[in-house]
Amino acid sequence: MPPARDSQALSWLLRRAVRRYRSPVSEALEAGGFGDLPQQGIWAVSALAQAEPGVSGRDLVTRMGISKQAVSQLVETLVTLGYVARDAAAEDRRRTLLHLTARGRHAARIIDATAAEMEEAMASTIGRQRLQELHRALVDLDEASVGYGPDPMSLR
Repeated sequence: MPPARDSQALSWLLRRAVRRYRSPVSEALEAGGFGDLPQQGIWAVSALAQAEPGVSGRDLVTRMGISKQAVSQLVETLVTLGYVARDAAAEDRRRTLLHLTARGRHAARIIDATAAEMEEAMASTIGRQRLQELHRALVDLDEASVGYGPDPMSLR
């Protein structure tokens, strides 16, 4: 890791923090029989779990902050793997809504439980107050990012 005065130190620390979440989540999914879920799929399943009973592909683009094309490809993969299903919206049959299948909901529970365990471990390491301050600082940075508005999935 670069020294704290290095201009890249923050990006390295953020990358390492993400890896500390990603590895245990991936391992828990593998152990639960969901090892085929792609990395971006973990974020999509989490976003859909928080947005039930269904969202459009456009909503998922906004929630995940990735391109329409990337979401389209990811959704196709998740449908093929059995994590997501597409249904016509009741109010407008031309509109397609995405929702988690039973397989997707099971994977979402594993993701959520593992993330909660990771947060609890972090809180025991640095203290709950410091973890909450870190969370607030990251939300503030995200909301202040040039070219991006507030995250619709904000946990604030």
